[in-house]
Amino acid sequence: MQNFEVELKFALPPEAAAALESHPILQNAASTKATPLAATYFDTPAQDLRQAWVSCRIRDEADRRLQTIKSATGDATTRHEWETETQRDTPDLTDVPLPNALRKAIAGASLEPMFQVNIDRRSWLVTQGASVIEAAFDRGWVLAGERSDAVCEFELELKQGDARDLFALARRLCEDLPLDFDMRTKSQRGFALKDAAGESARAPRVLQKDATFVEGLVGLAQACLEPLAANVPVLRATKETEALHETRIALRRLRALLRVFKRHIHDETFDEIAGELKWLSQALGAARDLDVAETRLKLGDALQARRAACYAQVLDAFASARYRRLLIDLAGWLSHGEWRASEPSQGAFADVAVRKMHRWDKSISKAARKLADLPADKRHKLRIRAKSLAYVGEMTAGLATAKDHAAYVKALKAFQSALGDLNDARICEALLAELAPEIGEDAERDAARRNASDAEKLERNALKTMSRFVEAPHPFD
Repeated sequence: MQNFEVELKFALPPEAAAALESHPILQNAASTKATPLAATYFDTPAQDLRQAWVSCRIRDEADRRLQTIKSATGDATTRHEWETETQRDTPDLTDVPLPNALRKAIAGASLEPMFQVNIDRRSWLVTQGASVIEAAFDRGWVLAGERSDAVCEFELELKQGDARDLFALARRLCEDLPLDFDMRTKSQRGFALKDAAGESARAPRVLQKDATFVEGLVGLAQACLEPLAANVPVLRATKETEALHETRIALRRLRALLRVFKRHIHDETFDEIAGELKWLSQALGAARDLDVAETRLKLGDALQARRAACYAQVLDAFASARYRRLLIDLAGWLSHGEWRASEPSQGAFADVAVRKMHRWDKSISKAARKLADLPADKRHKLRIRAKSLAYVGEMTAGLATAKDHAAYVKALKAFQSALGDLNDARICEALLAELAPEIGEDAERDAARRNASDAEKLERNALKTMSRFVEAPHPFD
């Protein structure tokens, strides 16, 4: 039977399991005892199903065996699902309406076991508004050969009613529980184990030229959300500069996407979402500025205390209910926001994107030609616009002539990067003025001299990259 699975998935620290199971919302719900579930996931030797974003499993439950096929929709919370009872040990895809290209790819290929997932599940039926939602807590393992990955997950799945109630329930629970929005399926986790063992990786999503605006925007936003959600646990565990950098890039790409297409997606919720993303970006930005200053100014231990305090603030932000609400609200807005039905969002994504990039390109090119005479505040705005368009340009590769598009994005990225380097020099100049009483006049003077000399070189480089950008092919003209 085909269905649409609407689900939110969260990672939960094992030490929070007792708090979850004793939460009043679940205590007052209809509960079932823990049920063992043993699933085997299948694919062809070439992993054709995985490449098409399709998962295939056979799962043994208490009194039945189920074959389940799931297919991505481009929305992080919704998947196509075909589920039937079976007595077979291997899947039968005969009656599953797979895309013709995938059907052709797997013709004649055998379906082989890829990995297993063994869990104990406790579930509850919760009423939220007029909707019925299944809450499920899974503990167990994903097993791929000799490799394993522990599972401690909490899921909310809409069984009946309005998807908005699903997000409302998630919001209530995240106020009290450390629920990390997790976009990884168990299938993704299993294949990640195989990848670590040298197996082939799944191809990235490709933006389809015939995608509707809603499909395109949601797909690209999801591509930004995935690395954001994935890198936050790494940042918490390691507190390393690279993890913060990757987290910040994912957030910047998402903000750039929303900034460029603002007119087409603005609704009553947009400003609140944008404001919360800005809050998170500012928390990350302060720590990143100190990492840059540490590299540029070479002040030894003088910045360590400030850096440690900034990183602590970043970790506090990511541990907060405010952050957890943000990801839930963002996922809900992408999936069911009013903007999806608005007139500006209708039509093909490629058509809208080309028009928007053309307008932004004209504005940036006009300002770039006056770079030498622009005051600092207007340079700052130009840098942000150029950076936003560069990110969107990378994400929309394939909407214009490939060669021209690649050359254009390369020139634009070089230009905005040069402006970013100049901005870093300005930030370091201001920071040195603050640090002067702590590091002494001699150290402050030497660092300021190096920074000023570097700024002059960066100014010349910015003018050169501006000329290259202006002269580069502009595929959206």
